[in-house]
Amino acid sequence: MYVDDGGRPTAIRRAQAAGRYDHVEGRWLLLNNRPDGVVRVLDDHGLTRDIHLDAMTPELRMRLYREGEHGLEPVWLWLNHDGTARPKKAWYKTFDRANTRVERRLSGRSTLWCRPHMLRHSFALRWYCIATYVAWHRTDLLTKQEQRDFRNQLGDVWYLMATLLGHSSAVVTREVYLEPFKALEVEQLIGLMDADDRLALERMVNTVALTNPQVLTGTII
Repeated sequence: MYVDDGGRPTAIRRAQAAGRYDHVEGRWLLLNNRPDGVVRVLDDHGLTRDIHLDAMTPELRMRLYREGEHGLEPVWLWLNHDGTARPKKAWYKTFDRANTRVERRLSGRSTLWCRPHMLRHSFALRWYCIATYVAWHRTDLLTKQEQRDFRNQLGDVWYLMATLLGHSSAVVTREVYLEPFKALEVEQLIGLMDADDRLALERMVNTVALTNPQVLTGTII
């Protein structure tokens, strides 16, 4: 929603109309990209170079632009209201303001606050529950001992979570983001999920089972 027809396109059109992208200091222009993560760019000195995305710092990525349908537009995902790239540190101010508004609205009746990284941890737990449930659903034909061994490893789940969180190693995902939940049984993880999540998972697994005989259906209790 944000990328296709939400706030981002609106901010870009606003910046283009104001000519805000025409004089970006140190601007790099994206010419093309390859599946292996290497992009061809025109740097701020007018030189064409190939560079891997992993070698580009966040500061450099914020200066990367491309030719869009209506002119220059930033490649950086998150933008300010004026269409300029929004740096990481700006989110802390956004959350501080939101926390202040919530505190004022609650008038001291409750303590409710949030930091940006809390959302990342919440995302990790939510998808860990989902991925674990799906993996667990595929073990119905195993013995209890085999299921217990499988739950202790859950290799596919850890690699999936590492991918979703952008970690180069699943060890970071397991030892940092999900360390408090490693010892939880699958039933406990499912209990942490909202009722809507459980119903959605049940529908998803049943839908997959219609075309995949290896997936068994079941009901979450």
